Amino acid sequence: MSTVLYRNIADDLRQQIKDGVYNEGDKLPSERHLCEHYEASRITIRQALELLEQEQLVVRRHGKGTFVLPSKYNQLLNDLYSF
Repeated sequence: MSTVLYRNIADDLRQQIKDGVYNEGDKLPSERHLCEHYEASRITIRQALELLEQEQLVVRRHGKGTFVLPSKYNQLLNDLYSF
């Protein structure tokens, strides 16, 4: 059950980031607040945040919190560009 729960929490947070609820550089709520909001254990919240960190959507800083990373801009280099 917790496997599904942490993925659902990660999906919800991911969607909030995409919808602009949390913007680049914004701090996500604390683990404690997320535990209360999702009615989940701290381990489950940490698994969700770890998944988002692996996807490079957030960065966790010990003692400071979890922050939304800037979206990456990818440009295909199929064509030659001139300066």
